[in-house]
Amino acid sequence: GLNFIIDLAKLPHLFVAGATNRQRTASLDVIINSIFYKAKPDEVKFVMIDSTRKELGIYADIPHLATPIIIESKRALISLEWTVSEMEHRYKDLETWGGININRYNLEVKRRCYQGLFDDNGETYKTLPYIVVVINEFADLVLHSRKDFENLILQLSQKGYNIGIHLVLATQQPSKELSKIINKTGNLSKIISHIPAPFDARFLIDQNMSNSLMTQDEMIFFPPATSQIIRVHGAFVDEKEIAKIVEHIKAQGNPEYDTTITKSEEEMDDSGELPGRRDVLFIDALRTVVNSKSASTSLLQRHLRIGYGRAAAILDAMVHEGYIGEMDGSKRARPILQKAYDDLQEAEEGREL
Repeated sequence: GLNFIIDLAKLPHLFVAGATNRQRTASLDVIINSIFYKAKPDEVKFVMIDSTRKELGIYADIPHLATPIIIESKRALISLEWTVSEMEHRYKDLETWGGININRYNLEVKRRCYQGLFDDNGETYKTLPYIVVVINEFADLVLHSRKDFENLILQLSQKGYNIGIHLVLATQQPSKELSKIINKTGNLSKIISHIPAPFDARFLIDQNMSNSLMTQDEMIFFPPATSQIIRVHGAFVDEKEIAKIVEHIKAQGNPEYDTTITKSEEEMDDSGELPGRRDVLFIDALRTVVNSKSASTSLLQRHLRIGYGRAAAILDAMVHEGYIGEMDGSKRARPILQKAYDDLQEAEEGREL
């Protein structure tokens, strides 16, 4: 008879297992919609992967999406590689702030903005959005390429939460191979609803409790960092309610997709250069950093009105081309090298950059 509520950031990652049309699907919908109710698109970005092509489709084109809903295993793998790269970029940036986590970073950004302070480029500081990676039917991806997906999931589960990246993995068919990955993954809480095959349930929870659940809304919850088992009735939101919520959110704005999330480096640049080199805004970005005499992601985000991931990819390409230097640990901005001035001048005179 009591409400049971927990913050996803404290889990900090979640695995949801259960049969079709049971609490598994409802749990995903409740988690996603509860975030809609609490966070604006610039505060939380979703990367949604749904090989079933049906259960997450209702959320297509909402402004919280960082990329269109991913349905192909190949694109799913690339998107997880991008997420790992984004995680590493964030850690490098936060090193200049003393290695703080995303909460303290965003609080410090708000404090500086409130005091009217600006970064080294004279720009307003920007907060980092949380990233929630939702994978429906994770078992399908494991069948496609177990080793690759396992490695990426382990990296994100171990380091992602401190920097604002959280995983929500779901499946209706928990196999022995999948369970090995889940049990290896640290910082992972579990929600188990009814699983028809007792053998599959034992892989996940070492006992056959899921077979004793009486109703569709019952589930077993394993909180983080504890062996305690909590039996609860899950919340529910139906498709009509979700459709109304999605319609309202879409009316507030359009999604700003980052095209680098689901494209390989080869697809973005046939010559094998970094993805940002082929970005249509690359020359504009180069002009911006040259005029500012320094380079940072916040500078590109503000002047070009692009997301953090896209700005970081462009900066990486500039480093690769020899236009800007590596980040100085004592400063947020990167130095501009002479080659950037020379090549930009040639481009302004009409020659190809």
